Amino acid sequence: SIWLKKALEALMPQVEKKREEVCVYITDNASMDDTESVVSFFMKKYSGMIDYYKQKHNNGYFENFNYGIKNIPAEYIFLHGDDDVVTPYFVDFILNVIRKNDGIAWIHFNYFLFDVKKKYTTIFKNELDTSIPIIQYTDSLQMMKDFMNAPSFMSSNIFRKEGWVENVGR
Repeated sequence: SIWLKKALEALMPQVEKKREEVCVYITDNASMDDTESVVSFFMKKYSGMIDYYKQKHNNGYFENFNYGIKNIPAEYIFLHGDDDVVTPYFVDFILNVIRKNDGIAWIHFNYFLFDVKKKYTTIFKNELDTSIPIIQYTDSLQMMKDFMNAPSFMSSNIFRKEGWVENVGR
């Protein structure tokens, strides 16, 4: 896939610089295109930084996400779609946000930033889209239950694995 190649070209140089803190885990939902060869190329180029698993059957995006999330050995997870490209300093930016906000549970780009201890909730609203309601939550885990029961636009989220496993991906 041309988009997967572009996504990995943008992401992997950043991951390489932070290889002690960041790993990439790709779950292929039984794609029938050139995904496996694209991933193989990047696995060779960035040896030891990418884990790859190909599903036997297309189980739908939610089950594929769940599989990946349950098997990723990480505290924080960024679901990155194969058709999305990160900005040049994305990894550094996200790591800094996590470091500066002790206990952060979930970052939903352009909308939400809050911590697991429920000390604060900040909702960033896109000024151009007035159809998006602003909903204030004081409990981040309840928000995950309410908001993530049928995920869409998942690649705009970074969250603690424990929150997903306990509240969404059962």
